[in-house]
Amino acid sequence: MTFAPVKDVLTFSGEIKPHIAENVLSTEKGKVWSAMAGAKQHFIVIKFEKAVEISGIDVGNNGSAFIEVLVSRSDGSSTSGDKADGSSFSTLLPVTMLMTPKDSKEWENIRSVNIFGGSKLDGAACKEKWDTVRIVVKQPYNKVEDYGLNFIRFRTIDSSSSSSSSSSLSSPAKTATSSSSSSSTSLPTQSLGLFKLRKEPTTSLAPAGFMKKHNSIEKLMSSVKEQEEKEKETSKLVEEAKKAREKALKELKEVKKPSTSPPP
Repeated sequence: MTFAPVKDVLTFSGEIKPHIAENVLSTEKGKVWSAMAGAKQHFIVIKFEKAVEISGIDVGNNGSAFIEVLVSRSDGSSTSGDKADGSSFSTLLPVTMLMTPKDSKEWENIRSVNIFGGSKLDGAACKEKWDTVRIVVKQPYNKVEDYGLNFIRFRTIDSSSSSSSSSSLSSPAKTATSSSSSSSTSLPTQSLGLFKLRKEPTTSLAPAGFMKKHNSIEKLMSSVKEQEEKEKETSKLVEEAKKAREKALKELKEVKKPSTSPPP
């Protein structure tokens, strides 16, 4: 499984610098695509280096409530009759929610990551090859905040992966030997599309992370201690008020108590 190589951004509905449309193709942290708030929808059209079969979509959100993904071929052939930007597009991912109305209004969870594949995608479209993609995003619940996407990646089945897979199936003894030898050694750095994966010890904790956790615990303990002191002070005040009330009632009873001295 690899990511489809993107050649270029063909067109887009809008952008707010420095959050330009091409940022959806970047792997750098902090780079996002944002377009003007209040618009009914925004879109971006990208072109692959070659036509590929798309098996999945990874989406990093940036405040959009809905997303829709359409696909096309540069020769214009498609199973859909819709026209957009001079080409015919078919639906790959139908309109899908990325944020709830509540999160949209309160502007929370705006950077969620969503992985779409299998039943989420149109089965017929997944069986064909495409070289052009149109991504449409909408945010009808918040007219104040700019919105767009953080990133988008298109997963595809690499033919070289398929051939190596069939080769390993034809040699079970070799596969078993290779698996046993690799289990006795540490895993090297591996690549997954545009990202690199590295096995890290699960028990290690960087000094900065330790200090942050330590400070959080200290703050929590301080907060608990402060709360306990407040509760003690409150209990003390309640007890004093109770005693004062009992004393006042006692004095009131003494005042109202009839005199027992004989009349003159």
